[in-house]
Amino acid sequence: MSSYVGVRPLIRLILRRDRFLLPILTVLPAVMVGATAAAFADLYPTDQAREQFATLVATNPGITAFLGPLHGTSIGALTFWRTVIVAVMLAALPGVFLVIRHTRAEEQAGRRELIGSTVVGRHAPLAAALLVAAAWSILMGAGVAAGLLATGQPGAGSLAAGAAWAGLGLAGVGIGALTAQLFENPRTARGLAGGILALAYVLRIVADVAGGALAGLSWLSPIGWMHEIRAFDGERWPVVGLFIGFAAVTTAAAAALSTRRDLDAGVWATRPGPAAATRGLSSPNGLARRLHRGAFVGWTVGIVAYGVIVGGLGPSMADVLEDNPQLMEILDRIGGEGAFIDIFLSAGLGFIGLIGAAYAVQAALRLRGEELLGHAETVLSTPVDRVRFAGSHSLMASIGPALAILAGGLAAGIAYGAVTDDLGVQAPRLLLASAAYVPAALVMGALTVALFGLLPRASSWAWAVLVTFLLLGQLGPILGLEQTVMNLSPFTHTPAVPGAPLRIAPLVGLTMAAGGLFAAGLAGFRRRDAAIG
Repeated sequence: MSSYVGVRPLIRLILRRDRFLLPILTVLPAVMVGATAAAFADLYPTDQAREQFATLVATNPGITAFLGPLHGTSIGALTFWRTVIVAVMLAALPGVFLVIRHTRAEEQAGRRELIGSTVVGRHAPLAAALLVAAAWSILMGAGVAAGLLATGQPGAGSLAAGAAWAGLGLAGVGIGALTAQLFENPRTARGLAGGILALAYVLRIVADVAGGALAGLSWLSPIGWMHEIRAFDGERWPVVGLFIGFAAVTTAAAAALSTRRDLDAGVWATRPGPAAATRGLSSPNGLARRLHRGAFVGWTVGIVAYGVIVGGLGPSMADVLEDNPQLMEILDRIGGEGAFIDIFLSAGLGFIGLIGAAYAVQAALRLRGEELLGHAETVLSTPVDRVRFAGSHSLMASIGPALAILAGGLAAGIAYGAVTDDLGVQAPRLLLASAAYVPAALVMGALTVALFGLLPRASSWAWAVLVTFLLLGQLGPILGLEQTVMNLSPFTHTPAVPGAPLRIAPLVGLTMAAGGLFAAGLAGFRRRDAAIG
């Protein structure tokens, strides 16, 4: 029997399971890119206005760090530049999740073994998942190109932008396929894939901000390749080959590794634990603390590394002011150099808060994973009630993200204080400022727990809600959305300290909302049946 027998039926099965998700992931980028292009056309209708905007972007390393370098001044160039960071959320991450969902997650749930008992070849599940994910990436990229063409953008630039989106999606597919072979646990595979994408983002930041000898680091990052393709500014078509080559190498490596491991096992086997548990594991909180420990360390290390970069870039803001008298004059009206640097630092802390919110969603989804794997049923068969079980994981989904965000703020403060010889003031100042970003992250964790308790099958939609909130924050002002719509996002209510005055009332409101959602989730889980598989 061929190793690829059964690919077609498995493709139909994947399409059936993702019949709602795939169309949304295909159409949403096209609509978003088209709407952004139309909004930029309204905001900057003349060449002069666009050139002034491009000059401001080029002289602001903070904007360059977050959004990348801007190449060109056309509407298409502005649109492509502004949506690259969104492509990480709507192209790379879905590519990772799609492959892991239909390979490693199926093995852990036991469905892969059930399917393997039928007339299905060994490599058919991986091949089917790769084909569907790759086809989605290409269709998504074609949709982006069509969205730009529909707004009247040049054909070559539109095709290059679509190819870049599709290429980043394929890169995510390759990364997901590779990490799915390494670990038994899909959460670990997703975590490593997310770490690789985070590293690619950091490499792009260092290359674009530091420049000089480090500028070449951009060529080591798939996110950097998106900028290097120069859509709407003298397209570099050979860069498309980097995406294809990267996807080919990673998927080939994944296929090779899949032949060298047992079913349900990873290349890196999980070590068995000791025969007897320590006293620390003898309670629901102790078990939850142990289960969440690895994710906490991974997310915190990433957030701290990002905080160091944000703090280290602070002094470069002063250099920008010295070279830009017009900007200095404007900033003098809003508080001078210190205010400008604080705005930059608040933007950095805001992004740390967003990363912390993603961590909160992942940590809260651990509850659903424990339930589907039957681990929850085992724990609940002991003298542990449902509220204590769900509450222990909810506690970890609250404390972990909060500590990670505070650690990121402290790291930014130490880095900024070290380079400005003001460590004693800046470290505690930015640590306290980062606390303002904790309540919004808690709301996301609490919302996930509420979905778990009240609508368990919709638990994973917490990711879609988070992406929606991110899009509202990133593109809402550009698209001219009503403030009422943008207020749906908890991040809208977070005061941008230290660049803005601290307002306590919104933070109290967010904390109360998080508490109410946590309570609703626990009450819902207490009243419903537990599910398995």
